[in-house]
Amino acid sequence: MNGLLRRGAITCAVVAAVLSLLAFKSVEVAEGDDYQTPNLAHEAAPPISNGVFVRQVARASGESIQSISLKLATYQRQNTGNATLRVEKKVGERWVVLSSKSFPKRNLVDNAFKKLTFHPALKIKPGQPFALTLSADGDVGQAITWWILPGFRPRGYQLLINGSQRAATAHFAVGYRAVSSPVYRQLPRLWKRATAFHKPSGKAVLAFGIAGALVCFVHLMLWGYSGRTRQ
Repeated sequence: MNGLLRRGAITCAVVAAVLSLLAFKSVEVAEGDDYQTPNLAHEAAPPISNGVFVRQVARASGESIQSISLKLATYQRQNTGNATLRVEKKVGERWVVLSSKSFPKRNLVDNAFKKLTFHPALKIKPGQPFALTLSADGDVGQAITWWILPGFRPRGYQLLINGSQRAATAHFAVGYRAVSSPVYRQLPRLWKRATAFHKPSGKAVLAFGIAGALVCFVHLMLWGYSGRTRQ
């Protein structure tokens, strides 16, 4: 029995030392899962010119939006003027503007993603609704458009063209900021990301499951040492 206790104590000390070293190891963890709409069959939204806007409502999968990319079309020409992307998040029943960024249409590549980056990153909560609204100046002869995926509409997503709802989703991608810090400081962020879409009851079940797994691991470890001692 004394041998078992000594071995158990030594093992626990070694495991604790290893975990302590790992806890202070610096790792880089993204503050959300990067998202891109699937590459399905798509079609062009109506031409986006003065007075026309396309608005895509979606849900965030992270905390800090670092970049947003839109798949745009230029109608195989170099257009003049500017396009503007407005980013909003929903707080209660109202929409709050996070950013409004304009870019020249002449630099766009036809049928390609236009990537916009944000410094500092746009703060948002996992699961929180956000909206991307694309507009442009100029007449129809200088219009651009945004590719959309007809029939594809995840839960919580909504596509509006000049306020009219469409059963489709705009083609876009969202990138989240990565943060480098010790493991022990990343644990709350990892837990928040893992449970972003869980109800409180689901979070409790997951926590009890992890605790139960740890208890079973310790029990099996001690049982194994006990078996060796008996031999």
